[in-house]
Amino acid sequence: MLEKRNKDLSIEVEKLKEKVSEMTVDEYRMLLSKLNNKIKEYKQLKEQKFCCLFNANELGFSNDTEQILVQGQIDLLAVNGSDAILIDFKYSTIKNDSDLIKNYYTQLKLYKEAIEKSSKYKVKEVYLVNILQLKSVKVDV
Repeated sequence: MLEKRNKDLSIEVEKLKEKVSEMTVDEYRMLLSKLNNKIKEYKQLKEQKFCCLFNANELGFSNDTEQILVQGQIDLLAVNGSDAILIDFKYSTIKNDSDLIKNYYTQLKLYKEAIEKSSKYKVKEVYLVNILQLKSVKVDV
């Protein structure tokens, strides 16, 4: 099962790379224009890896307080002082914003909590950028 998941992820990554490389400059600018205006004064930290301990009950796995190590990589973290904006890029066929948010909400919530637990930053806003649909969506986490 893990091998299939890894294969699926590899395929998704390759599709994402192809889509990004095929985007015209205008498409890319349009996609990020609203976000660029918001983060232009922020330092942009790309592909930020994190490693953070959570209690199992914080992740919804059980009522247990056993600690679980969670590792991940955040696509883009824009920081200004102690404020941060979290931006996650997806390659998704989901067109409806609420369905997209529902699909990735748990991951984004975990990312936000990991940032706030393991750094000095307070995440003020979270965005999903759907490269396939050429749009960004603000997520209330």
